[in-house]
Amino acid sequence: MQSKDQDIPPAPPESPAQVSSAGTKLVGAPFIGTTTSIEGRVRGLTISVILGTSVGEVVGTIVTDGRTGRDGHRYQFKGAMTARGLFVWHASTDDGRRAVFTGTVGPDGNSLGGKFMAQETGHALETGTFLASRR
Repeated sequence: MQSKDQDIPPAPPESPAQVSSAGTKLVGAPFIGTTTSIEGRVRGLTISVILGTSVGEVVGTIVTDGRTGRDGHRYQFKGAMTARGLFVWHASTDDGRRAVFTGTVGPDGNSLGGKFMAQETGHALETGTFLASRR
């Protein structure tokens, strides 16, 4: 008598082409878009990936526009992306602000979307969504 486990074929491994392009397909032209907080505040957003590795590690910058009369924020981030296009990036600014961006990369590698959390020392946590793309 065969067990049920023997009837299930193993999942196919990810193709080498998928794995080798995980982080590198984001390097290049910046992604331009917006963030929208749960309070409804909309800010401009520019994401530049300056380094991507074949195993999905990424490094770059995230710049958000400031509110009226205030400067924006420039975050440096590093994180990882899977071959399926899921990512988690941890970011910080020189003055102590912290942020986490999680989301997905579009199938063509030219769009990003997801959620963010950001906090300035001594202030409330800001959360929301973001969407950005490039040509």
